Amino acid sequence: MEYRCMDTEKTTAHLLQLILETVLFEKPYPGQIEGTTFFPDREWVVGRRQIVLADRYLEGRVELDIDPYDFEVLSEEQLQARAAGGGFPYFRVSEADIEEHEATVSLELRWMTGDLEGDQVGIPLGGGGVRVRFEHVAGEWQAPAGAIATWMS
Repeated sequence: MEYRCMDTEKTTAHLLQLILETVLFEKPYPGQIEGTTFFPDREWVVGRRQIVLADRYLEGRVELDIDPYDFEVLSEEQLQARAAGGGFPYFRVSEADIEEHEATVSLELRWMTGDLEGDQVGIPLGGGGVRVRFEHVAGEWQAPAGAIATWMS
């Protein structure tokens, strides 16, 4: 894929898929030889077939193909409406910084509250997250050593 006239929407979706594959299957990021990367609150989504993503900073339609998971991209209003049926985890992408040979993408796992105390529906709570700096090397996006930072809220 040529990145001189890069399609940032497709690149963001591709990098998001790489991060999600690493988080969901506890495998190394592309470009890393061994080991897994710790992702805070990962247990919130492991075992769920349906994975929810907030549409914030996701331009257009994002198609992710990670078996056995199904992905649903929801607006803030849709997230709030779904909370009426109970709390649930969802991922939120921060604005991606994409250049020709380098890109940084952050992914945060959050919890949308359900009916906790009557009027406490639809309050997003922060979870953990990861920020990955990718380099475009030999036609592939890779995360070099030291390019990954995690945090917990």
